[in-house]
This record gives sequence, structure tokens and C-alpha cells, in this order.
Amino acid sequence: MSPAGGNRSGFTLIELLVTLAIAGLMLSLVPPLLGKGGGRARLDHDGRLLTDELRLARSRAIVGDKDVLLRFDPGQGRFGIDGLDHTLSPGIAASIDSPADEPGAVRFRPDGSASGAVIRLVNDSGSLVLSVDWLTGAIERTP
Repeated sequence: MSPAGGNRSGFTLIELLVTLAIAGLMLSLVPPLLGKGGGRARLDHDGRLLTDELRLARSRAIVGDKDVLLRFDPGQGRFGIDGLDHTLSPGIAASIDSPADEPGAVRFRPDGSASGAVIRLVNDSGSLVLSVDWLTGAIERTP
């Protein structure tokens, strides 16, 4: 037998209820915080995908010793080299400023140069700009 007022083990019902209430409050705050980061993550993902596709088009032009055209349809959010192979994530709006003789497209040449373009991706979380240098064909990404 333990003496009166001795050591006790376990938790009281009140302690458990307070702990559960605090945990429930913390869990209710987490989803809204995660939701805000999702839009930025989708924007970054699509920016990386488009950058990779532009670099692939430039590489194909150099290796294949022929012009390669990357087409871009901002209205549908689709782009690709041999057709419109990729689609932007929902909620992302896009625009492209390209030369008048290549509307909605970027042409890469065998010497590595390009027709040049500025592509903007925008959603509720921010914007992203991809610039294709006409002289070198280099792609610069600006958050």
C-alpha cells in the first residue's frame, strides 16, 4: 500500500482534455498554412518544367544541327517541342512575348542562339518570368 499523498502515476481526466484541446487547436491551424505554400510550389514546378523543356529544345537544335521550335499556347497553358506535350497546373496563367514572325513560339538554332522570348507565369501566390536570350539562347529565371 502506498501512504496517503504518496506518488501517483498517470494523468487526470482534466489534464488529458486540456492536452487534446491544445492539439486540436494546433491541427486546425496547420492546413491553412500548408495551403498557401501549395500555390507557390505549383508555380515553381511549372517554371522548372518549362525551363527544362526550353533547355532540351536548345540542346536538340545544337546536337541535331537544325532549328527546333518550342510552341507555347498560353490560352490553354500548353507547351512542347514536338507538339503541345505539357500542360501547366490549374490556376496558373501564362503569357509569352516573342518575335512577330514566331508568335507563341521560341526557335532555337544550331549555333545555340534563339529567337528570344519572355514567358510569364502567374498565380495567386506570385509570378515567375523566364527570359530566353536571343544571342546565346540562355534561359534566365526571375522569381
